[in-house]
Amino acid sequence: MPDAASDVDAVLAANAQVRSDLLAALARVPESRREELALGEWRLRDVVAHMAGAQDGYAEALEHIARGEPPLIADFGPPGPPHEWNGRVVARSSDWSWTQLVEALDAARVRHEAAVRGCRGLLAGDERARFFAENVARHEGQHLAAIRRWLEAPLREQVDAVLEANRAARAELMAALDALTAEQRREVWFGDWSLHEIVAHIGAWQDGFAIGLEQIAAGQRPAIPGFDASVEDAEAVDRFNAAAVERTRGQSWESLLGMLRSARERHERAILALVGPLDPARFEPGRAARRLADAAEHDHEHIPAILEWRRSRGYRS
Repeated sequence: MPDAASDVDAVLAANAQVRSDLLAALARVPESRREELALGEWRLRDVVAHMAGAQDGYAEALEHIARGEPPLIADFGPPGPPHEWNGRVVARSSDWSWTQLVEALDAARVRHEAAVRGCRGLLAGDERARFFAENVARHEGQHLAAIRRWLEAPLREQVDAVLEANRAARAELMAALDALTAEQRREVWFGDWSLHEIVAHIGAWQDGFAIGLEQIAAGQRPAIPGFDASVEDAEAVDRFNAAAVERTRGQSWESLLGMLRSARERHERAILALVGPLDPARFEPGRAARRLADAAEHDHEHIPAILEWRRSRGYRS
């Protein structure tokens, strides 16, 4: 059985971890969104005020317990849903600045940590003391999850729209590639390329886009392997395409389609992984992350030409 000191340390460590995660999430919120409704009728600033008030109240209850008194919280009222108390906590902070709210959150943390240490030896046997000591992590963890969902909602909507467009375009591409013989797939008609080279080229770029997105999610500058940014774009594209085609020259059609599927799956995972780490503003049209996420545009560059080629040859579609 852990001793009193280790028990207190474990509770404080759990509380500190959730608080650290909460502050990291709050740091990601643009100033313009602090006044938005984030949880029911509460703005984000109201949620922060509520968490500060709750932790301060837990500290007050622990201070009473340490003195052998009932665990009272000032102005809380009779047992039951603390709606009125929450309203008073939010109301009294209505004219506070964001800095003052964060300072109140930190002051509540300091008071609560001291109160938990003051109850050393009581946590194991007093359910009231353990509740008011541990409930910070549970309470803030619930609000942290809600804040993350609220914070990520605009980006998630954009990501879902991009994924839907990518999937629709890929379905069109696969339909355009369907029902052709091996000879037809190897027929050279797109400059020096057949369908084999077109598919190899699409898959290589999508895999490269996925790598770029993974780098962005990790806070790095995107750099697609094999794309030489030190030369003119047209030359870099030509070199990348030539290398992609050469790597797959001897592959079977089935292997090539497997590579295309793997590239699509990796690309989708990379797009989904942006939700959370990425500021939604960095996913707006024209930004690097959005361009790398948009595989539909590249598929649509080739689909009309493939369909026209099929029609011109009389290949059924």
